Amino acid sequence: MLNATVSALTTRCAVLEIRVLGELRLGDGPFPAGRPGLLFALLLLARGRVVSVPRLVAELWPESAPGDPRAALHTTVARLRRVVGGAVLRRSDAGYCLDREGVVLDADEFLTCTTVPVAEPPAAALVRWESALGLWRGEPWGRFAAGPAYAEAVELSERFEVAREERAGALLALGRGAEVLAELRALLAAAPLRERRVRLLIEALTPGDQVGALRVYDGYRRALADELGLDPSPALVALHGRVLRQETSVRDAVAGGGGAPSPDPAGTRAPAPRTLIGRDAQLTALRTLLELHRAVTVVGPGGVGKTSLAAVATAGHRHWWADLAAVTTADAVARTVADAIGVEVRPGAVFETALRHRLAELNGLLVLDNCEHLLAASAAIAEQALTASAGLRVLATSRQRLGISAEQVSPLPPLQLPNPDSAAAPAVTLFVERATAAAPEFAACRADPAVRRTVADLVRRLDGLPLAIELAAGRLGALTLDDLAAHLTHRLDLLRAGSPLAGRRQHTLAATIAWSCDLLEPPEARAFRRLAVFAGEFDLAAATAVLAGAPRTVDLEGPREGRRPVDSPGPDAAELVARLAERSLLVRPGPTGTGRYRMLETLRTFVHTETPAAELAAARSTHAAWLAAAVEDADTGLREPDEPRWSLRLDDLVPDAAIAFRWALDAEPETACRIVTAYRHWSYLRLRADILGWALDIDERRASSGVHAAATLHHWLVGNAAEARRRGAAALEAAEPGSRAESVALDALSDQALADGDFDTVAELNDRAHRGARTRGDQVAATLATIAHTLAAAYSGRPADPLLARAAAEARSSGNPTSLAWVAYTEGELHADTDPARALAALENAVARAESVHNRIIAGVSRTAATAVRARTAALDRATLADARAAVGYWSGAGSDQLLRTCLRNLVPLLDRLGAAAAVAELAAATGVTDAAGTERLRLDAALARARASLGSAFDASFAAGEHRTLAAAADTLIGELDRFAAVEGTLDR
Repeated sequence: MLNATVSALTTRCAVLEIRVLGELRLGDGPFPAGRPGLLFALLLLARGRVVSVPRLVAELWPESAPGDPRAALHTTVARLRRVVGGAVLRRSDAGYCLDREGVVLDADEFLTCTTVPVAEPPAAALVRWESALGLWRGEPWGRFAAGPAYAEAVELSERFEVAREERAGALLALGRGAEVLAELRALLAAAPLRERRVRLLIEALTPGDQVGALRVYDGYRRALADELGLDPSPALVALHGRVLRQETSVRDAVAGGGGAPSPDPAGTRAPAPRTLIGRDAQLTALRTLLELHRAVTVVGPGGVGKTSLAAVATAGHRHWWADLAAVTTADAVARTVADAIGVEVRPGAVFETALRHRLAELNGLLVLDNCEHLLAASAAIAEQALTASAGLRVLATSRQRLGISAEQVSPLPPLQLPNPDSAAAPAVTLFVERATAAAPEFAACRADPAVRRTVADLVRRLDGLPLAIELAAGRLGALTLDDLAAHLTHRLDLLRAGSPLAGRRQHTLAATIAWSCDLLEPPEARAFRRLAVFAGEFDLAAATAVLAGAPRTVDLEGPREGRRPVDSPGPDAAELVARLAERSLLVRPGPTGTGRYRMLETLRTFVHTETPAAELAAARSTHAAWLAAAVEDADTGLREPDEPRWSLRLDDLVPDAAIAFRWALDAEPETACRIVTAYRHWSYLRLRADILGWALDIDERRASSGVHAAATLHHWLVGNAAEARRRGAAALEAAEPGSRAESVALDALSDQALADGDFDTVAELNDRAHRGARTRGDQVAATLATIAHTLAAAYSGRPADPLLARAAAEARSSGNPTSLAWVAYTEGELHADTDPARALAALENAVARAESVHNRIIAGVSRTAATAVRARTAALDRATLADARAAVGYWSGAGSDQLLRTCLRNLVPLLDRLGAAAAVAELAAATGVTDAAGTERLRLDAALARARASLGSAFDASFAAGEHRTLAAAADTLIGELDRFAAVEGTLDR
């Protein structure tokens, strides 16, 4: 009887109304039961697409198929037809589907309402979100949510949570925060790790309840660190800063929608938008698609301008740009996206969890640029992003569509070409504009009808590809327009005929680049191939070094007209680089200063593809040798008065050093050792544990003393004392007695001994290092040895003034800024207890000197020392607490557990003065009080004694809690304590 009633209903109505949000319903009646209901659900989930018979059979009979699967399926379909009517259920040769026009699904309406238009006003957003919430009647898909509808049910549930958040956000944007305060508290209590809710609640509480807003932030930060090992996003950290500064409005920091471009959170920055020629229609279409769809892929041949179009389309909107052009492995795609969106993973945290959590908090546009060479990995990260956040859209550029379910393709054709009887078209305009920029004299003839006809013919031969047109236009000035057109025509015809398997447009771009190379003289072509090994910019000196390995000119085809004869020595490097720049194969430098050249990535990739393996290996070898020599020279310069210049030089060389090191690791291990050794000192001063970590990739059996020393410092920075001692001993054993390598090894061992509180060993090591340095006349090494000896004496309570005087004299003799900064820091440490004012002045001097040479370690330890002095002696006011908080923040993000531990220990006396006895016990335990020595241990013991007296029997529980706390968690807890005291009204003095 029920089936007959529903069948009659569907006969009268042209459309089936189906509810899957809450109780499953078909019109006013129940959803079909049993296998017909499962079949109906499978077809609904397909959204009008055909579902194959084998898949339907597998889903309907998962344990064992019936004897005649097709007959059984036919019977089930017939039963379903009796319920839903025959018109809506269709059959094809491949399987079954539902008529998309005959079904109205409440989930589709909900999905539409929760799709965010770009730059939507708050009032319109509020109406849309409330409409979406009005459709929600409960958990979606009922009994199918754990089966075939699992993915959609998860997405719908996530969108429901987002809708609740964004409705609150819209009310806040309209100034109606008081209406949602209670709701936001409940939302956050239900999901305490959803950062969007934290941001919204902070905004609702500010500025009326600043303390409450800070408590919300601290609670979230601690929970995030404890459960996921993550830090809050940069946006939330910035919001917290605004609350601390008591700024009147924090809404701009909270807004998740469009309206303002997002800051670049990482190194993969969006290209600067440039003026597009002939792309108005495509730009409008792309912007419209981005309004309507969550995933859009701009598809077109290489060089057609996909990246440029995406950059203009996203300008002015919140977006994150991940450039995949240089990514070579599928695993690195997710890492590149993580860098682009600002994922910060603490040691011990799971990367995948961190990425998923960060994606879930994004509300805007994620751009995946250049996906074609890693299509599957790009599709996977796009799917993950869309699933993680209902407020996130994906814009991809690729030569091929990603193939994900939500994708909308936006084809980008070449520029419009002129008609056979016309010379007016965007492709012509682009050529004329670029040609005029490359050869200003072209402006005088650009309007000539004959010239424009020649240009029209030329751009037709280039198939309207912007990159090909721009490369060709860049030749003007070296060639006349007529010669350019004639030569290009010949070469393109030849190359098309030679590669019938290549697609026409892709082949045309390759032919244009190949033709650009073919125009070069043999020495120029060889130089072009060799210069492609540079990772970034290079100057003429670097080019000269890399090109010096090129053999003399040998033209196997014999001399041609205008070319140099066989075995000619050829032009020098400066002339070769200048010629390549004139031909637009290198980006030209500015008019003044040292010229910095750069090869476009497209050209570099082409060169690497076309260069024979043996020649590329030879170029890599020459590049690695140049790089090793360059960083060795710069390493020497770090010890001279002109240290700032050499410090920046090493900074600039890091991209090339990374490529050279990775290549040399297997091909030329000795060169790899040279690179690591030369970067050791700079990496230590810059707190670059990652570069010091290169030493760990080198086989210890092949490692030099310098490599062992770099490994020692890496382990010291990250707090691995046992390995630091072992590799330090290896460095010393491998060093020549009395050599600079021996001093380096002794210095590395001394750092660990000082951290261990083994002051006698520090004195012994540095006496030996000092003798060797004086014998070699190395004032910088002598200063370092004396500094370490002075600190050991000061920390152990022995007289240290004579040693400090000796270090100061040695530093002045060298004139090296870092040596002078070390002396100032040591003076501050020496007088920290006896003359705090003098100590603080010395430490400020140390910070200034260190920052002048970008020396992060001295700047950091000097700030820590100054904070420690203030913690023990300064007034207990909010300035003192802010200073302590800043010090903890500095080391929390520096990647050095060793120096973070030191900083935290130095703040135990501050907690003691504040009367926070439990916090004293917890922090002292977390930082390993038993490892402390000298005056530091005396201060800690005194503070702990007072804490024990205050806490009584509760002391042991607090101490045990601290012992089980990581350094990162201890830092977060300390910051929370400092913020708690900062929020207290009135004086903090006890």
